[in-house]
Amino acid sequence: MNKRFLIVGSEAREHAMAWKLARSAQVEHVYVAPGNPAMLREPGVSVVDIPSYEELAEFACREKIDCTVISAAAPMVRGAVDAFRQRGLTVLGAPKVTAELEASKYFSKLFMLRHGVPTPLQRSFKNPLEALGYLRNCEYPVVLKSDERTSSYQSAIVLDRFLDARWACSVLLTSARNGKVLVEDCIKGREISYTILMDGTNWVAMCPFRNYKQIGNADRGGNTGGMGGYAPVPWVTPDLEQRIVSRIVLPTLRGMQQEHLQYRGFLSFDIIVDDTDAPWLLDFNTSIGDPEAQTTLMLLEDDFADLLVRAAIGELGRAPLCWRDGWAMTASLAPNGYPKTTVVGQSLALPAQSSDQNLRYFGGRLTGQGNRFLTRDERCASVTTFSPDARCCRERMYQAAGRVDGGLLVWRTDIGSELDFFAEQPASLRGIRYH
Repeated sequence: MNKRFLIVGSEAREHAMAWKLARSAQVEHVYVAPGNPAMLREPGVSVVDIPSYEELAEFACREKIDCTVISAAAPMVRGAVDAFRQRGLTVLGAPKVTAELEASKYFSKLFMLRHGVPTPLQRSFKNPLEALGYLRNCEYPVVLKSDERTSSYQSAIVLDRFLDARWACSVLLTSARNGKVLVEDCIKGREISYTILMDGTNWVAMCPFRNYKQIGNADRGGNTGGMGGYAPVPWVTPDLEQRIVSRIVLPTLRGMQQEHLQYRGFLSFDIIVDDTDAPWLLDFNTSIGDPEAQTTLMLLEDDFADLLVRAAIGELGRAPLCWRDGWAMTASLAPNGYPKTTVVGQSLALPAQSSDQNLRYFGGRLTGQGNRFLTRDERCASVTTFSPDARCCRERMYQAAGRVDGGLLVWRTDIGSELDFFAEQPASLRGIRYH
C-alpha cells in the first residue's frame, strides 16, 4: 500500500526530502507545511498552510498520513513532536526536551562536558562587565555565541580582536536567551557534518558532508547556516570516521540514554577536524542539516521512504546505507547582504526542473509561484548536482547557478575546489561507502 508523508518545514532541506520521497515507488503523496512555492514544481508534492501544530496533527489524522517528518528546529522546540505523539501518530523528530540539544548552546555544551565529548572550552556570562573583562584579556581568535540559536549570523561569530568582541558581546547579550552569552576557544580546521538516523535503539550513518559555513570564499566573512558543500569527503578516512564514532557519536548516544533524551530521527554533529586529525564537536542539530540534505540525498541509493518509516516505528536495523559512486555538490544562493542585512522582495526566477535527476534546483525562503519568486531574509535557493567526476560535478553546479535569474544574488565560488587534489589520487579514495 502506497504511503503518505507529511514534512514540517519550509527550507531547501525540506524541499530535498519531498523530492526524494516523491520519487519512491512506495509513496502516494507528500505534503509539506508550510513549505515553499518552489516545491509545487515537484510531481506528487503539495504544500499546506496550517498555523498550529495541534491542527497539523489533526490534519495528519484526517489525511491518514503514514509518517510525519519534523525537520526544522523551531517546531521541535515548540512541542510539535509531542503534539503528534499524544495522538499516537508516527513521527520523526526531537520532542521538546531533547530539542534543547540544538536550541540552547549552554545546555548542549554542558551535556558534552558531562559525557566526555571533545569540544572547545567555553565560558558563559550573564553580566556584561564580566564578559568584557574576560574578552579584554583573552587570547584571540575566539568564538562568541548566543545561548539561543537565533539567526545563523548572530548565534556564532568568530572574532579576532577586542574591539569587535565588545560590540558583538553587547548585541548578543541584548538578544540572547536568558541574557546569556558564551565565549568559546576557536579551533582551526576543516568542518564536516556527520549525521545519523536513529530509531531509539539502532542507528545508521549518513554520508559525511564537507560544509562551507562562512559567507565568503576561503572561509571569510560572517557565519551562515551553510553556503554549500560536497560529499563524499575523501579526507574523512575510515580511521578518522572511527574516531568520530568512538569519541563523539557513541558518548553522545550513551549520554542521551542516561538522561532519557532518546528519540527517533536525524541527529547531526557539526565537527571540526584540527591539524592533528582530531575531531571536536561544535554543535548538535536535531535534524539533518541544510545544505547537507540536498547533497547526501542526491547520493543515497536506499529507498528514503522505507528508511524513514523503519526509523519512525523502531525497526531501522543496523545495515549500512548504500551510496552512489561519484560526487554530489550543492551551492546555496542568498540575497545580497546576507547574512547581516539582506535585500527582501528581490525578484528571482528558477529554471524549470530538468528531467535529469542529477541536477536539481531547491527553493528556500521564497514567496511567489510558478518559476518566478520573491526573496525573503535567508538563503533563497540552492543548486545540487551529481557526477562520477568531481570536476564535472563542480562545473555543472556553477553553470546551473549562473542560470538563476536573480540579480543581486551571492554564492561562494570555491565549493569543491579542494577536490582538484583528490582527483589525481587513486580511485580507492573516491566513492567510499561509509558505514
